[in-house]
Amino acid sequence: MEKLLTESVEQYLNLFDSKDNFITDNAFKAMLHHYLEVKIVDFYLKVNPSYIFILQYDNLGISVTTKSYNYLRIMFQRFFKFNNEDDQIQIRLELYFENIKDDSMYDEYFELSITDNDEIFEDNIICLEKDHFYNRAKKMKPTSYSLLVHYDF
Repeated sequence: MEKLLTESVEQYLNLFDSKDNFITDNAFKAMLHHYLEVKIVDFYLKVNPSYIFILQYDNLGISVTTKSYNYLRIMFQRFFKFNNEDDQIQIRLELYFENIKDDSMYDEYFELSITDNDEIFEDNIICLEKDHFYNRAKKMKPTSYSLLVHYDF
């Protein structure tokens, strides 16, 4: 399962092979595309075709923060859980910008949910794109990054 999820994220990111294109804006678009196009239930059906999986929630959270750091961190986290199951999975891409120094303890969180109507969904994307720190890093490559897949069973 972890291999399928990781391959899926990397397929849409296509950034780990081409670091020249690995800028914040491309990472956001790739994670958004993955969120809108890749159905997590499909992964489970490949592993357990006889089961019926009903998602309790599947959201894409975006964190822009300098809190606890003196540099900028942008995190894209897809977090989902099934009904009647304890299974929770996180797909997390963290971007670190150690060249954007700031000690303001800034912390902002944006959540995209398919259950929101189109207007709210688009408004949340616009708010993220207007965010001061996101705007500063939008066309930059991160100093470092990590892709994590975490299971909680």
